[in-house]
Amino acid sequence: MISLKRKLVWGLGLGWFTLACGQNPNPALVEVEASNHTESRGVAVSQVSLSEEQIRAVGLEWGTPDRRQMGANIEVAAWVVVPPQNRASVHAKAEGFIKTIRVSEGAYVHQGQSLATLENSRYVQLQEQYLVVKSELEYLQQEYDRQHTLRNENINAAKTLEKTRSELAISKARKASLAKQLQFLGLPAEGLKETQLSHLLEVTAPISGYIQSIAVHLGEFAPSGQPLFEMSADQPKHLEMAIFARDIHRVKEGQKVLFRIPNAETEAYEARILPIGQSFDEARKTIRVYAYIADPGVASRLIPGLYARARILADEQSFMALPQEAIVQEGDLSYVFVKESSYPMELRSARYR
Repeated sequence: MISLKRKLVWGLGLGWFTLACGQNPNPALVEVEASNHTESRGVAVSQVSLSEEQIRAVGLEWGTPDRRQMGANIEVAAWVVVPPQNRASVHAKAEGFIKTIRVSEGAYVHQGQSLATLENSRYVQLQEQYLVVKSELEYLQQEYDRQHTLRNENINAAKTLEKTRSELAISKARKASLAKQLQFLGLPAEGLKETQLSHLLEVTAPISGYIQSIAVHLGEFAPSGQPLFEMSADQPKHLEMAIFARDIHRVKEGQKVLFRIPNAETEAYEARILPIGQSFDEARKTIRVYAYIADPGVASRLIPGLYARARILADEQSFMALPQEAIVQEGDLSYVFVKESSYPMELRSARYR
């Protein structure tokens, strides 16, 4: 016998399929005996009838199946990653001692925000050199103008004018070079005065995002080029997957990927396959494939490095489908119920071999 709980009847053409619905904690049970067995194309058919009272008891309703994309799945391990263009290592642009650290790991910072302060007397020396060259340039410009006037009046030699012109050009180049160095370090050059020399250098965030790690402490000497902080942008995030070579021909750009975070998320999230690269791992016989997590809300909750279980929906085709709740299990067999008359309700269970 087959026991029916609350079912939702779905219609398609001449036939109607039943789906489970309703949340009644004590659903009515209706026992249905199979009868009128026939054979048609390998299908054993059982016809049953329900009275109006039984229909109300089980809460039958009408609906239609959905057209779904289904195909063979590829199950893979995956990791949440941030693409290279959204990660940043923050270095010391010039050597110095760590005077202050203004952020902590996990903090969100904006591009240009100060992360730390370095101190070194060499910063003062560089600014001093700039001011000296700037002063020399002003003098040489005046001298060149004077020599040019004298030359026009044939008072001085052409050689003297050319020497002054050469010294002026060299001084301009030195000033431009020092200004670029100060600009690179984040120290002001334009409008710099003797009373504004600073021995401090601000280390700023190159992107907006989260502080992933801090590699220094107060008082530590940081050589030029040493990583001080690691950062990652909040968006976007990708799934990194290792696909076996035997399956890679089934994976295509744009395919849907459903993934879950074990022991953390019960909901399945969606990603889409990005263009497939050519990086082949000879030892593992795998190819690295990335998928784009489209929902910004989901991506913002996922921490880089998290492990995920992913399912690539490959070889998809369109089918008329029923939810799992529409299937009635009887032992090792599965049933759906078909309605062909309006009243009294007659249901037919189709058992597919």
